[in-house]
Amino acid sequence: MSEQKRRRRRERGGALTEEQQLKLKAKLADSQARAQQNQLEIRQDRAAKVPLTPAQQRLWTAWQLDPEDSVYNLAGTLTFQGQLNKAWVQAGFTHLVAKHGILNSRFSVEHDATVQQLQSESAFTFVDVPSQSDSAQQAFEIADQPFDLTAEPLLRVALLESQGECTLLVVMHHIVTDGTSMQQLFNEFIQAYALLQNHQSLPEVEPKADYLDYALWLAKQDQTELLEKQLAGWQAALGDDFEPLRLPANSLARQGGNYPITTQSLALPTALWQQVQALTKQHQVTPYLVLLSAFQYLLHRYSDQSDVKVGVPIANRHHAQTHGLIGFFINTQVVRLEVDPQDNFATLLEKAKSFSQFAQANQDLPFEHLLDAIKPPRSTGSHPLFQVMFNYLKRDKGAMDALQGVSLKDTQALRFSMPFDLQLDVIEEVTGATTLHLYYANTLYSEAFAKHCLDELAALLLAVSNHPSAPLQYLDWYPQHRQQCLESFSEGASAFPWQHSIPDIISEQAQKTPQHSALIFAGEHLSYAKFEQYTNQLANWLIAQGVGREDQIGVYFDRSFEMVIALIGVMKSGAAYVPLDPNLPADRVDYIAQNSTFKLVLGNRDGAQFNVPYFNWSELAKTLTSQEGAYPSVTILPEQAAYVIYTSGSTGKPKGVINNHHALYNRISWQDQAYPIGREDRVLQKTPYGFDVSVWEFFWPLMRGATLVVAEPEIHKEPRELALLIQAQQVTLLHFVPSMLQAFISEPKASHCDSIRHIICSGEALPAALQADALKLLPDLEIHNLYGPTEAAIDVSYYECDGRADKAVPIGKPIAGCELWVLDQQLNLSPIGAVGELYIGGIGLARGYANRPDLSAERFVANPFATDGSRLYRSGDLVRWSEQGELEYLGRTDHQVKIRGLRIELGEIETQLFAQPGVKEAVVVAIEGPNGGARLAAYVSGESLDDSQLQQGLSDALPDYMVPSSIMVMESLPLSSNGKVDRKALPEPTLQTQTAYQAPQGEREELLCQTWQQVLGHSPIGRDDNFFALGGDSILSLQIVAAMRQHGFALSAKQVFEAPTIAQLAIELSELSDEDKIPQVVSGATPLLPIQQAYFARQPSNVNHWNQAIRLTPP
Repeated sequence: MSEQKRRRRRERGGALTEEQQLKLKAKLADSQARAQQNQLEIRQDRAAKVPLTPAQQRLWTAWQLDPEDSVYNLAGTLTFQGQLNKAWVQAGFTHLVAKHGILNSRFSVEHDATVQQLQSESAFTFVDVPSQSDSAQQAFEIADQPFDLTAEPLLRVALLESQGECTLLVVMHHIVTDGTSMQQLFNEFIQAYALLQNHQSLPEVEPKADYLDYALWLAKQDQTELLEKQLAGWQAALGDDFEPLRLPANSLARQGGNYPITTQSLALPTALWQQVQALTKQHQVTPYLVLLSAFQYLLHRYSDQSDVKVGVPIANRHHAQTHGLIGFFINTQVVRLEVDPQDNFATLLEKAKSFSQFAQANQDLPFEHLLDAIKPPRSTGSHPLFQVMFNYLKRDKGAMDALQGVSLKDTQALRFSMPFDLQLDVIEEVTGATTLHLYYANTLYSEAFAKHCLDELAALLLAVSNHPSAPLQYLDWYPQHRQQCLESFSEGASAFPWQHSIPDIISEQAQKTPQHSALIFAGEHLSYAKFEQYTNQLANWLIAQGVGREDQIGVYFDRSFEMVIALIGVMKSGAAYVPLDPNLPADRVDYIAQNSTFKLVLGNRDGAQFNVPYFNWSELAKTLTSQEGAYPSVTILPEQAAYVIYTSGSTGKPKGVINNHHALYNRISWQDQAYPIGREDRVLQKTPYGFDVSVWEFFWPLMRGATLVVAEPEIHKEPRELALLIQAQQVTLLHFVPSMLQAFISEPKASHCDSIRHIICSGEALPAALQADALKLLPDLEIHNLYGPTEAAIDVSYYECDGRADKAVPIGKPIAGCELWVLDQQLNLSPIGAVGELYIGGIGLARGYANRPDLSAERFVANPFATDGSRLYRSGDLVRWSEQGELEYLGRTDHQVKIRGLRIELGEIETQLFAQPGVKEAVVVAIEGPNGGARLAAYVSGESLDDSQLQQGLSDALPDYMVPSSIMVMESLPLSSNGKVDRKALPEPTLQTQTAYQAPQGEREELLCQTWQQVLGHSPIGRDDNFFALGGDSILSLQIVAAMRQHGFALSAKQVFEAPTIAQLAIELSELSDEDKIPQVVSGATPLLPIQQAYFARQPSNVNHWNQAIRLTPP
């Protein structure tokens, strides 16, 4: 500084006063003292026992739990064109082990503390591999060998030679290294080998601080205050929502622990990377942030979740002396990005940049401390905080290609398993060449998904680089060929053109097969001719009463011939039928009747009261005999209402869905084409007629000349009685909701129901194991999984079950005349594999809800993919497309659930709870039962509440399947930060017993107690406890029945309902007859079956004539 400048500074008052100088000197001295305190001191005793770092302690604990697990082996390879000198390789690594003591340390427990100690002699394991061996397989086997942390070197080196190439394999246990250290080790090896090539000596190893000195220094630091502050910051930054990302994984393959992995790679085009670089400069961010933000946005699109958390490894080497050291420094951070589709990518980058700055300022907190403090809910098979890792690496491959006589061909990090679903590694070379490596759990994800994920990420990078200011929801980034696949997936075959109404077709069939049995009920037969006559007479009588098109007729029948006659007769008159199940609570029946515009009601129950004329069949039948038996002269139009079925409603009242004739005709025509039936078939009708599955059960068989077997009241609920009916009537086709199918195949007599050719499942998710078990039980059976809401004429998709138990059963592809669109929350097409809401279009859509134009407008919306004014139905179901063009069902967007295949709006139950005296707060949830399946649990608060009285109040207003199995009375319900009930914070429901515990008495009661405890998942159970108070329901009662039959006792579900305690039910037990007992496995000599006896009775001369052979040709 010139004298002139010094003079100017003094004139400005820039000279320090004496007091200021003293303060500055004190500050410098303090800074120097702290710097001195922060120095890593070289330990005097190099063999001293050193404590583990927190990160090392976690890996030590994991190793102790499973010493044979190799998941924490870190392996890398350098592949050269040419051959390396084996002696120089060994000399190079001997030098590196001497330089980096952590590589030559052992671990042990001293006085209840784990310590690490440097060994006196430098050692590592060199694996000599024969030159002609399979190098890839050898590398895997060497890398997969577990380390003994207490007794062997933790560095393993192998040289694998093959066809003019050699691969240097380095394997270390993670407890002594990390990714940065692996790269450091490779760089130092190249330098050492180059010296040896030039016949130069390797430098002397000078004493300097190493990882063990760092561990000692870390153990002395008092970071309590710092870590508590950072922990509080992390907890606030991450929030309390740790729901796993809904990625397209095979959920049945989730087993926990580590998954075997496979890798897909994609080199980004140079032009694309240049655009990414330009984007980073424009927004003053790093390429790391651009790639991470784009990847998190892609995960948002796949999962349809706005809160996207991924794990990111950080070097954790902010201490200056740790640079160049080898050891386990790495830490993991959880990076959160909250995606708003209305944002543009520039805004998303700003969010990512802000969170990155926060993470960098709070990088001291060990990941283990964060995990212990947050205690997120554990999900089977998923990491509790995140399921996806992201890693950005810069690499100078050229620096490793500096040896004489060989050239570096490739470098790889070998990975064989990981505890995450996915990990994306971005490797940027100093030359700018950038490659994406996606590691994926190959039991969870397909190769096709991994490949498309990388392609779609590259397409997204191109789009955001070109249009960083465009709102993300309008960004056109999805590859065109994938878009075309989506469109082809979404549209079914052409609809069946309207030709004849269903009543017309049934009448035509009656002319063809007049004497064939149309109906069987309670052992009695009704011919097609008689059925045609009775339905025509009813239709003509209705017309005489003034009934016509669009009129609604209530049908109030117990199961009977008359029930079926009434449905067809109403349709023939041109009216629509509205089922009124007599088993529903009276209040519910009254509401349906009042909400409908009935002309009249037909039924076979005495004393029924309605606000319109009610005609009891016993009296009406006399009048009908005088009616004309000819087919009525009524033309049924395709858009005319066919039936109205009421389903659960969120407002507390059921809602009536109006379906038209063309929708029904198309649906049954598709089913008839897909699963043809004829005169020889017998179809079982067992679904209550208030549910839409019953519609095809009633009409389809009668359209094709088959026989409709109508199950008697209550028989359709009893698996044993059902099996006997199927055997007696040789039923060939029937429907099951999966929970009832489970009960049915558990019935021993089900194995004799070999007349069944087809089982159609719908109503709830079909477990893979269940369809596999059913196909094993009845090998000639075909199972068809169908899906559809009442608002779309019964079913809209189908899947043919293949018996695989290791893959979730899809709901399949659209049926003819149907459109299935998977859309995100902005009504954009969701990518293949991405979660979205299912929107249904096509000929099958219902007209809407009876007398609810507001709700109709909310659920039936304009079709954004059409210009003809057509509509789509918002199903509320979350689904995704598989790569095969099949829909997978994932859950709901709202609080609608399926219990025993029956659709329930939880809001309707909550409304009824609020109507009970004293209830101030109420919420109902569906929880998984002890043996699978869902059940309802209610939580209430208020004054002077009694759970049994509340259940009785609900039973008076709701069907039995809508009454919660448990009602928990609380002082108050937990609330989330927005003031709503926090459903995730609700406790497990407690089941209240009404009496003091009384131990079971006698063998039968003890057996019943054991069975109840297994089925209900509740213990202990006393002899006076009530089955239903303990959470039992009709499906669980069937499991009790099946279990007791396994023990040799006859029991029915009806008996469980009538005798709901152990003491009462034990009296009802009776021993099975020899005929009904489950056969035991036999061995040794056994008598021939009749068909075998017949074979030998013929005394065939050429026994080889009866051989059966099959030829299998592998692909």
